[in-house]
Amino acid sequence: MCNERRSWLSAILWRRNRENGRTIQSDAFPQRRLCTSQKRPLARSPAIGDQETQVQICDNIENSHTLMATSWDLFFSYRRHDLDRAQRLLNALAQAGVRVWRDQSDIPDQAAITAEIRQGIANSKAFLAFYSRTYPASNPCQQEITIAWLAAQQIDQNANRRIWIVSLEDSLEHIPELLRDQQIPLLTGDGAQFAAIAQRVKDRLCELDATLLGSGVRDLPAYQGMSPIQARFFVGRARELWDLHGKLTANRISIITGVYGQAAAQVRGLGGNGKSLLAREYSIRFGRAYPGGVFWLNAYGHDDTKGSANAEQREALRQDQIREFAIRLGMPTEGLKPAEIETSFWQGMEKRGERCLWIVDDLPSGLSLGELENVWNARWAGASTLVTTRSKEYGALGNALDLGVFSSREAFGLLCSHRKPASSAEESAAQRIVELLGCHPLALEVAGSYLAQGVEGFESYIDALTNPLEDAVEFGNLLKESLPTGHERSISATLLKSIRQLGPEGLGFLRLASVLAVAPIQLTFLLEVFELLDGPGKSRPANAVNQVGALSLCERSGDDARMVHTLVSRTMRFQFPDDERTLTLRSAAVQALTRRLELVGHIGEHSKIAMDIPHARHLVASDLRTEEEARLALWVARRDYERADYASARKLQEQVLAASRRVLGKEHPDTLRAMNNLAQMTANRGGS
Repeated sequence: MCNERRSWLSAILWRRNRENGRTIQSDAFPQRRLCTSQKRPLARSPAIGDQETQVQICDNIENSHTLMATSWDLFFSYRRHDLDRAQRLLNALAQAGVRVWRDQSDIPDQAAITAEIRQGIANSKAFLAFYSRTYPASNPCQQEITIAWLAAQQIDQNANRRIWIVSLEDSLEHIPELLRDQQIPLLTGDGAQFAAIAQRVKDRLCELDATLLGSGVRDLPAYQGMSPIQARFFVGRARELWDLHGKLTANRISIITGVYGQAAAQVRGLGGNGKSLLAREYSIRFGRAYPGGVFWLNAYGHDDTKGSANAEQREALRQDQIREFAIRLGMPTEGLKPAEIETSFWQGMEKRGERCLWIVDDLPSGLSLGELENVWNARWAGASTLVTTRSKEYGALGNALDLGVFSSREAFGLLCSHRKPASSAEESAAQRIVELLGCHPLALEVAGSYLAQGVEGFESYIDALTNPLEDAVEFGNLLKESLPTGHERSISATLLKSIRQLGPEGLGFLRLASVLAVAPIQLTFLLEVFELLDGPGKSRPANAVNQVGALSLCERSGDDARMVHTLVSRTMRFQFPDDERTLTLRSAAVQALTRRLELVGHIGEHSKIAMDIPHARHLVASDLRTEEEARLALWVARRDYERADYASARKLQEQVLAASRRVLGKEHPDTLRAMNNLAQMTANRGGS
């Protein structure tokens, strides 16, 4: 790096390329250049579609000198439209003899980075970000710096030794706090300063050994309880993501941060602000920092008209999830009680010794400090706990990140990522929509998806928000405590407007979701429910999820499941309160779930119903009103008994008996059978 082999290498490059008749282009050596600019078709990426890009490709000299030709001192990350401002620094780095890799393509803000860019990072010793005010808005730029940072942390926990920031802005406010301590000053535009900074970069490079960032690159870990699927349009939140990472890994460099003990953080905010989405996005972008895996535990604490799960339900659901984690990791479960499985699970995690991320999503209010620490918190020092909640009463649980609505810039970006304004008038109308919706993330996502359908324009959409229908006004009043003050009516009008756009299949899907748990719904289950009601027709579930998904009223949860936000479900319950079709769908769901639980032959097959159990528990949580519900509760009780959760099984059996007496009569054969089942269970457990 420090010029000892520059002349030798330059001579070989100059001679070889002169023989080949090529013009060499690179930011590395301005007189005898290292790299040739070529066009190479890239592998297709779902985030990029059919676009191709140009990348700077190192020209291999000879097999014996491949490392010299493809390794770099510095990866330079920047936004394409900042190139003019960055060029003076690039020139200064080249004059200082720093070998720089930079991408020359114009990648869309929501696209994924290419394989060549990943290789460029891997083959560089250090990483320099030209962090302009718009740098955080670029998903490719954020991918680049995140990959580099995590790789540097693997090489040396103090990632600042290899990851550096420069900026031409007049302050550091746009730079996440974790990235600010770089010891490289703000650029002022002075030519002498560019040369001085280039020399400082060179000096810091000379202090590093020959290790490349690629040696620290890790694959994504295993994900349990969630699928690592990023949102179609994830806008902004760069500061919050880096803030979370700083909080959750501060204990790894305690000598620098002064943070000791187990890492924990919580994300707090109103419904629809994107708490769960932020946690999921963090787990994917920064997942490589947790080689032991990412574990997503749903606490079912949603605060809406259905109410959160009661304590017994929630504990049973928590135990179900931990048991599933243990099974997937090959840990012993058969014959063990839930508490024993949990103890064995954490002992196994500690024995594996790999750091993991423990996410508790939607933690309800009203829990004691003891419950937080002993029930929901990770039970191993090597696990970082991340909690999402609407409650502000858990100040003792790690560092809190209060997640508000978007900034106006982020909000406008999200709305227009679906459909770009075609004129200045439409741009002004889009800004007005952002204001009316109070920069609320979920409402903006739904509004943007609706506008993308081309049903109406930005200007006419404003009319629906400023002059809402009577039901939107009424529903907005019900949402006052859950949404940004002063924007309830506009947000409720947005949700109702999109729901009214759905066809029968889409409405059927949302009706069903409104009576189920706030949990992923399998497409195969949706098919069974539809077929019980209307007969065979395999295209209808696909039509349903396509309609709802196109309007951003649901999101993917793996390849074969969809998740409906609680605010959307609440809107459906307001719009269609216990109407006949909803009640019919509920009855069909009870039948389909009963059939699914019946088909499980033994405890080793419980994984087949892991996604069904939350919905089954939800449907039998309150008073059992029908014989069908009592039958479903009986099967849930049997499955609880098989997994040694005898307390839950007994309580459900008692509910079944009470319902049978009420619905069928005391002398009905099924009532007598329920009485016998409860007596046998009590006898088998010695009265417990």
